[in-house]
Amino acid sequence: MFGLQVTTPIYRFGGVEQCSLILDQALDIRNGDQSQEVNDYIIFLDLDERSFHEYFESCKGNRLSKSWIEYDHYHSAILIRMESKQHAAASMSIHSFIDTWALKSQIAPGSRKIYHQEETSYGHRSL
Repeated sequence: MFGLQVTTPIYRFGGVEQCSLILDQALDIRNGDQSQEVNDYIIFLDLDERSFHEYFESCKGNRLSKSWIEYDHYHSAILIRMESKQHAAASMSIHSFIDTWALKSQIAPGSRKIYHQEETSYGHRSL
């Protein structure tokens, strides 16, 4: 799924807290034990479109809204790229700056594309 390695961890989506906890645990492993290889991506299944929109797409300032790469409506699956809390904070600051600049310059901010099944089964976020 999503064209990633078979070793990419897959979890059932159990809410924002569970998702954040899993991301934090994976980051702790990555930061604490450099000898252990940790995949940069995590897949969450059973994420319905309402939850996707509520937790990932429309919450502009939170960590999860900046971490998703692709959403697959057909499989109700989302691909998350792990990043450290420091990187996430820096990334959010830069994106906020760019969005503010784009609005003042009357240029459309970064685009997000979500394709439905009739087009293709994947949604993709481009920055």
